[in-house]
Amino acid sequence: MSFIYASDEQDRSQLVLSDEPSYVISLPTAPSALENCLKQGNWLVVSMALWSIHDLKAGRRAIDWAQRHRREFRLAMRLFDYPEEFLTWLPDALDHAQQSSNISVTEEDDKRHLLIQQNPHSSPIWAIFRSGKTERIAFGRLTIPEIENFAHPER
Repeated sequence: MSFIYASDEQDRSQLVLSDEPSYVISLPTAPSALENCLKQGNWLVVSMALWSIHDLKAGRRAIDWAQRHRREFRLAMRLFDYPEEFLTWLPDALDHAQQSSNISVTEEDDKRHLLIQQNPHSSPIWAIFRSGKTERIAFGRLTIPEIENFAHPER
């Protein structure tokens, strides 16, 4: 089980899963609305900054967690580049996402310089959806036990 980046038809980065079971899916970057699949059943969604190796490692942990909980939850994985991308599908995370990273772009001598500064506890962004309703949101590099506590706070 693994995932890689690829470009979609709009030249945005996209996760491509290989050899993943049916309970793990990739969602498009910057959707226009919450996907219909997330409106049915229980989902753990992990949204990873495409420029953060730590977020990608968290995605791997999410897959490991989902293997043990596949009868109760499905896992959806999504990349993001800018905080504004949360507005259409997880608006409650937008303020946190905007305040937790600083992205600046400068151009000099026909070269573009991109500087990304991020609070290490700001992403990935985790969400629990039950029948399309956001139940909980968490931020940061959760460990497997922390994912467990996030998904099952009553235990």
